[in-house]
Amino acid sequence: EFMISHPPSGANDDAVEEDPQVTAVRSVPGNEFCADCSRESPEWVSISLGVTVCSECSGAHRTLGTHLNFVRSVDFDSLTEREVRTLETTGNAVVNDIFEGRLFSTAVGGRGIAISFTKEIKPDASSDQNTRELFIRNKYDKKMYLDVVALNKYHHHSLALSTSFSDG
Repeated sequence: EFMISHPPSGANDDAVEEDPQVTAVRSVPGNEFCADCSRESPEWVSISLGVTVCSECSGAHRTLGTHLNFVRSVDFDSLTEREVRTLETTGNAVVNDIFEGRLFSTAVGGRGIAISFTKEIKPDASSDQNTRELFIRNKYDKKMYLDVVALNKYHHHSLALSTSFSDG
């Protein structure tokens, strides 16, 4: 297990060194933004889904229940080696390709206009909690935007994500 050590109060913030494993998780493609609202520098992870999320979306993830989702703080909770490997092998870009694959089309009329197939709008960093909770439940629990083609494309990631897909 590992954890980021924090300096004593009043210490120079530059003296904090991030654990290399945490750095590796944060460097996975897409993990620099929240998987659900795209807020920069998310500080929470969903161990079950293999994504990084912001504090607001982490609250919405908790409403799914631990049978679907297990959320931890990157900065304050200890992660096992297995959890770190799961997070390193998935990441927001892969998971969003799968779970949001049918959310938008970018080839409508050849103009590249994004159209929502479900008339659902993905939350942004300013969205309220109800909007986040509805979107996150539809995305991960109801799997409304799941792209089976993308799931097959990323089949090698499916072992890490198997619990996420087994219900639906």
